[in-house]
Amino acid sequence: MPELPEVETVINGLKPVMLNKKIARIEATRKNLRYDFPENLDAISKNSKIIDMQRLSKYIVIRLDTGYSLISHLGMSGKYTIFSYARNEKIEQVKHDHIIFHMDNGDTIIYNDPRRFGFLISCKTTEEKNEKHLSKLGIDPTDDKLTDKYIYDKFQKCKSNLKTALMNQSIISGLGNIYVCEAMYRAKLNPNTVASTIPHKTIKILTKHIKEIITEAIKAGGSTLKDYKNAEGAMGYFQHNFDVYGRNGENCNKCKSEIDKIIQGGRSTFYCPKCQENK
Repeated sequence: MPELPEVETVINGLKPVMLNKKIARIEATRKNLRYDFPENLDAISKNSKIIDMQRLSKYIVIRLDTGYSLISHLGMSGKYTIFSYARNEKIEQVKHDHIIFHMDNGDTIIYNDPRRFGFLISCKTTEEKNEKHLSKLGIDPTDDKLTDKYIYDKFQKCKSNLKTALMNQSIISGLGNIYVCEAMYRAKLNPNTVASTIPHKTIKILTKHIKEIITEAIKAGGSTLKDYKNAEGAMGYFQHNFDVYGRNGENCNKCKSEIDKIIQGGRSTFYCPKCQENK
């Protein structure tokens, strides 16, 4: 599943061809993905201007001058591909192309999603904060408001393990499995540690690594895992920097112990039992 850095990379690729541009029409090749497409999709988007685009957690929010917002989620395998009219790029529609943005300057942006776990929904822009997918989001890892004090205070109410607490989107929004595993490794924290027992000074170190790893991943273009590509069709390369994720059975880069894999909350957790042993 594309995580925060991948979604950031996608929206950065889409902005030059969509922001402050007009949509001629949006074509849907089926009635739904994870959810049905908005019944008023044509009415709110036809001949509309995109006045703002923002990533909120792992969602792409496209704000229109009609007073509506389109909320896009990439699901497990969703991707956008741009076909530039100015560069005379031939549009190549393939299987699983489900949403087509026809821009009034001739550009075409196609959303493809083989597994169909992604979605495109709408709401009034003034009601975004009440939209169910956005209403309970915590602070974004790139936001200056994400401080060690904020995380420490939130963790005092957590009786769950550290991995589960970091994956709680109402605490930190957009932080996913890959980067949680990597941040815990850098902070030398065992994923089974009860979140509320971690001292403030250690949370400060963890917060630093969360911010660093997200920044590094965004700069690297995200991580290529199975289906992910950015809006220009390029792969992300942060996976070459993984210390633990997906490396179970391999040697730790630091202590040469074997990387272990456990299941927490239905998700795989990768860690080094020696570097991240409980103190």
